[in-house]
Amino acid sequence: MTNRMPKSMQHTIAFRHRFLGALTALTFLFVGTGATPLGGFHLRADYSPNDDAAFTVRATGCHEPAKASVSGTAEGIVDGKRVSKKLALKSTGKGVYDVMWDGSSEGTWVLAISGSYLGRDASLLVNVQPDGTVRLPEPDRYGYRFSPMLRALTSSDIDAALSKLASAG
Repeated sequence: MTNRMPKSMQHTIAFRHRFLGALTALTFLFVGTGATPLGGFHLRADYSPNDDAAFTVRATGCHEPAKASVSGTAEGIVDGKRVSKKLALKSTGKGVYDVMWDGSSEGTWVLAISGSYLGRDASLLVNVQPDGTVRLPEPDRYGYRFSPMLRALTSSDIDAALSKLASAG
């Protein structure tokens, strides 16, 4: 005589396996693999078609990007002193801004872009080249030029970026 499982128990186990498989698939669909910031609020940078702008910032991942609050500052060290300047951001569409930078080649600079939408923060730190120009990194396979920072910038973030640029320059 063989020890066979009752049919009702076989159906229960088969259902559990199908349910867990579907749940796993849905988890990857909605959460993602961690490589891309799905959902939520984040900022993307790209070159601007406007020659006057250093680059363009786009608020993405939110339902109403035009309602996102985006601002920027140029943070630098000039003649050994820490300097901070407000950047002008020109709106070019819903949640899209041209970042205006005067291209100062004096000192070491990073451009700090911050945004918020419905209590969520996102930010970018863009390095300025020694000649004062901005050169964005090549996009990754998901189209992002920077790893999105899904939080507000801290002074430590900016200080670390400036220190790294100063030691490389």
